Amino acid sequence: MKTYASAAEETYRLGIFHSNLQMIESHNADSTQTYTMAVNQFADLTSEQFAALYRNLDISKKSNHHVHHFNVTDLPASVDWVAGGAVTPVKDQGQCGSCWAFSAVGAMEGAYFVEF
Repeated sequence: MKTYASAAEETYRLGIFHSNLQMIESHNADSTQTYTMAVNQFADLTSEQFAALYRNLDISKKSNHHVHHFNVTDLPASVDWVAGGAVTPVKDQGQCGSCWAFSAVGAMEGAYFVEF
Protein backbone atom coordinates (compact mmCIF):
# COMPACT_ATOMS: atom_id res chain seq x y z
CA MET A 1 0.00 0.00 0.00
CA LYS A 2 1.28 3.45 -0.86
CA THR A 3 1.31 6.35 1.53
CA TYR A 4 1.23 9.99 0.51
CA ALA A 5 2.37 13.21 2.18
CA SER A 6 -1.16 14.58 2.57
CA ALA A 7 -4.82 13.82 2.02
CA ALA A 8 -4.79 16.23 -0.93
CA GLU A 9 -1.91 14.31 -2.54
CA GLU A 10 -3.75 11.02 -1.97
CA THR A 11 -6.91 12.42 -3.60
CA TYR A 12 -4.85 13.70 -6.54
CA ARG A 13 -3.12 10.33 -7.01
CA LEU A 14 -6.42 8.44 -6.71
CA GLY A 15 -7.83 10.52 -9.57
CA ILE A 16 -4.83 9.70 -11.74
CA PHE A 17 -5.13 6.03 -10.76
CA HIS A 18 -8.79 5.90 -11.79
CA SER A 19 -8.00 7.59 -15.11
CA ASN A 20 -5.21 5.10 -15.78
CA LEU A 21 -7.44 2.20 -14.74
CA GLN A 22 -10.05 3.28 -17.30
CA MET A 23 -7.35 3.42 -19.97
CA ILE A 24 -6.11 -0.07 -19.00
CA GLU A 25 -9.62 -1.57 -19.06
CA SER A 26 -10.42 0.08 -22.40
CA HIS A 27 -7.15 -1.17 -23.92
CA ASN A 28 -7.67 -4.72 -22.65
CA ALA A 29 -11.27 -4.80 -23.92
CA ASP A 30 -10.06 -4.07 -27.46
CA SER A 31 -9.61 -7.48 -29.10
CA THR A 32 -7.32 -6.02 -31.77
CA GLN A 33 -4.58 -5.24 -29.23
CA THR A 34 -1.53 -7.51 -29.31
CA TYR A 35 -0.71 -7.09 -25.60
CA THR A 36 -2.51 -6.53 -22.33
CA MET A 37 -1.98 -3.86 -19.71
CA ALA A 38 -2.24 -4.14 -15.92
CA VAL A 39 -2.13 -2.00 -12.81
CA ASN A 40 1.37 -1.69 -11.36
CA GLN A 41 3.34 0.56 -9.02
CA PHE A 42 3.25 3.38 -11.60
CA ALA A 43 -0.55 3.53 -11.96
CA ASP A 44 -0.82 6.69 -9.85
CA LEU A 45 1.52 8.68 -12.14
CA THR A 46 0.61 10.66 -15.23
CA SER A 47 2.45 9.87 -18.44
CA GLU A 48 4.44 13.08 -18.02
CA GLN A 49 5.39 12.25 -14.42
CA PHE A 50 6.47 8.73 -15.39
CA ALA A 51 8.56 10.08 -18.27
CA ALA A 52 10.25 12.67 -16.05
CA LEU A 53 11.16 10.03 -13.47
CA TYR A 54 12.09 7.03 -15.62
CA ARG A 55 12.66 8.03 -19.24
CA ASN A 56 15.62 10.37 -19.14
CA LEU A 57 17.37 9.01 -22.22
CA ASP A 58 19.09 11.72 -24.23
CA ILE A 59 18.50 10.83 -27.87
CA SER A 60 19.64 14.18 -29.18
CA LYS A 61 23.18 12.94 -29.84
CA LYS A 62 23.76 11.89 -33.42
CA SER A 63 25.16 8.46 -34.17
CA ASN A 64 27.22 7.37 -37.14
CA HIS A 65 26.48 3.68 -36.71
CA HIS A 66 25.65 1.68 -39.80
CA VAL A 67 22.06 0.50 -40.05
CA HIS A 68 21.61 -3.09 -41.20
CA HIS A 69 18.33 -3.98 -42.88
CA PHE A 70 17.23 -7.53 -42.11
CA ASN A 71 14.98 -9.74 -44.19
CA VAL A 72 11.82 -10.00 -42.12
CA THR A 73 9.67 -12.21 -44.30
CA ASP A 74 8.19 -15.43 -42.93
CA LEU A 75 8.59 -14.44 -39.29
CA PRO A 76 6.18 -15.61 -36.57
CA ALA A 77 3.61 -13.07 -35.37
CA SER A 78 5.21 -13.09 -31.92
CA VAL A 79 7.92 -14.81 -29.89
CA ASP A 80 7.79 -15.30 -26.13
CA TRP A 81 11.47 -15.39 -25.20
CA VAL A 82 10.67 -15.86 -21.50
CA ALA A 83 8.52 -18.94 -22.15
CA GLY A 84 11.19 -20.22 -24.52
CA GLY A 85 13.82 -20.02 -21.80
CA ALA A 86 15.96 -17.40 -23.54
CA VAL A 87 15.58 -14.64 -20.95
CA THR A 88 14.22 -14.15 -17.47
CA PRO A 89 11.03 -12.13 -16.83
CA VAL A 90 11.09 -8.32 -16.69
CA LYS A 91 12.35 -6.92 -13.39
CA ASP A 92 11.69 -3.61 -11.66
CA GLN A 93 14.98 -1.76 -11.49
CA GLY A 94 13.44 1.10 -9.54
CA GLN A 95 15.26 4.43 -9.66
CA CYS A 96 18.78 3.16 -8.98
CA GLY A 97 20.11 3.96 -12.46
CA SER A 98 20.91 0.34 -13.26
CA CYS A 99 19.07 0.16 -16.59
CA TRP A 100 22.38 -0.43 -18.34
CA ALA A 101 23.03 -3.51 -16.20
CA PHE A 102 19.55 -4.96 -16.70
CA SER A 103 19.74 -4.46 -20.46
CA ALA A 104 23.28 -5.89 -20.64
CA VAL A 105 22.27 -9.01 -18.72
CA GLY A 106 19.16 -9.43 -20.87
CA ALA A 107 21.23 -9.16 -24.05
CA MET A 108 23.77 -11.68 -22.74
CA GLU A 109 21.00 -14.08 -21.67
CA GLY A 110 19.51 -13.98 -25.16
CA ALA A 111 22.87 -14.32 -26.92
CA TYR A 112 23.87 -17.27 -24.71
CA PHE A 113 20.54 -18.99 -25.36
CA VAL A 114 20.84 -18.57 -29.13
CA GLU A 115 24.46 -19.72 -29.21
CA PHE A 116 24.13 -22.74 -26.92
